[in-house]
Amino acid sequence: MSLAVDIPPFPRRPRLALSRRRAAISRPVESLPGMPALDYARPRIPTFKRLLPEKLFYVPLGFMLAALAVRHRSLSLPSAANPGLDAGGLWGESKGACLAAFGPEAERWTARWTCLRRSGPHAPAARDLPRALAAMTDAGLDFPVYAKPDRGYQGWGIRRLADAAALRDYLEAFPPRETVMLQEAVDLPGEAGLFYVREPGTARGRIFSLALTYPPHLVGDGRSSLRRLILADPLARKDRARLFALFGEALEQVPARDEPVMLAATASARMGAVYFDARPFVTPALERRIEAICDDIPGFHFGRFDLRFGSIEALREGRDFRIVELNGAGAEALHIWAAGGKLLQAYATLWRQWKLAFEIGARNAAAGHAPIGWRELRRLQKHQERLRRLYPQTS
Repeated sequence: MSLAVDIPPFPRRPRLALSRRRAAISRPVESLPGMPALDYARPRIPTFKRLLPEKLFYVPLGFMLAALAVRHRSLSLPSAANPGLDAGGLWGESKGACLAAFGPEAERWTARWTCLRRSGPHAPAARDLPRALAAMTDAGLDFPVYAKPDRGYQGWGIRRLADAAALRDYLEAFPPRETVMLQEAVDLPGEAGLFYVREPGTARGRIFSLALTYPPHLVGDGRSSLRRLILADPLARKDRARLFALFGEALEQVPARDEPVMLAATASARMGAVYFDARPFVTPALERRIEAICDDIPGFHFGRFDLRFGSIEALREGRDFRIVELNGAGAEALHIWAAGGKLLQAYATLWRQWKLAFEIGARNAAAGHAPIGWRELRRLQKHQERLRRLYPQTS
């Protein structure tokens, strides 16, 4: 659906539709196949996330990092936590470089992908399109694919591309001389963030966090138009300008009862994703599978896999899933954002996570893997932030 449409005027919020909406969803609904049911009558995000602006929430984390940096005499020490990854995956790392570190066993569980560097600032996308299509063929990729920045975060610049024309338009909007990743659109309904930790010198690691990720979506009640559903939902309403532009005339359609309507191509907290604390679902079978994968990634000790999976039962058995990204030392344990989460518990988790990152970095540094240094870290951060403002709009 084209995004190049006028944003419809914002209508007055319909009170009657809201009351009917609450009545229609006052029960758990299995909105996505293979995922546990969500209770849409209850808040889907923790109370502290509704009350605290994001920048204010992370202020205490800044003090935590400062304390750890003073203790270890290095601010960038976590960049040594994963010697096999670009900058340890702390900030501004290449997604392609992270996946390229995978051995054959890890690759077997990874979605197919390829990378392409855009031409110079005066080169039309038509010059890059044949190269992109050839790279897709070499990687065994076919449309649809996901296009994403090789250096990006929080879902910035990600689009699902249906054909070569969409790929050409994406390349045209992408910054020159920067790298695009094209990845298989994995046909599995579930999504999760799995955080793994292994201390250097130990034979086995552990799953530190497991969170199921529900992409931004609404569930039809069989009576309300899509426009009214957007306005009635506290998460979607904040993003109404983008959604009105995205759906255009389809806003007046009435989704069927319990029919899920996807609002974004990427499950990002910035776009309104919802998280479910799945740590109780971790099983020995899943731990063994993840351990075998991590054994096949040289120099990897600490980070989060973003996965697509067929069903929660299959994931618990360590099968029917694909890795779509590996996020290193700068990743976050996503279960802190699950409904019912407490503020102090979130900070306790962040403290444990970053304490481990510094400790693992210190042990690797003692073994000869030097951190990148704070000046290089700052350069990577500034470069990524500059690019973020240039990336195409997320679909």
